[in-house]
Amino acid sequence: MRKRSIGKGAGKRTKWRQPHAGARKGRTEFLQRESEWLELMNAELKTQMEELKQEWQQLILRLNRHRQDRQR
Repeated sequence: MRKRSIGKGAGKRTKWRQPHAGARKGRTEFLQRESEWLELMNAELKTQMEELKQEWQQLILRLNRHRQDRQR
């Protein structure tokens, strides 16, 4: 049977350390910028969706007019 060598620090539990204030501030600033960017993207996408809905309605109207013209 082989002996297992126990190295320095074996069996010790390492504690999770909270990041220092500078790292937390940096992370908070990053999240704030990301949040602002996402809000802008959300607003832009909503605008695009509205434009597409209006375009869709115009295409439906054109199609219906075309159908009516063909039936005459």
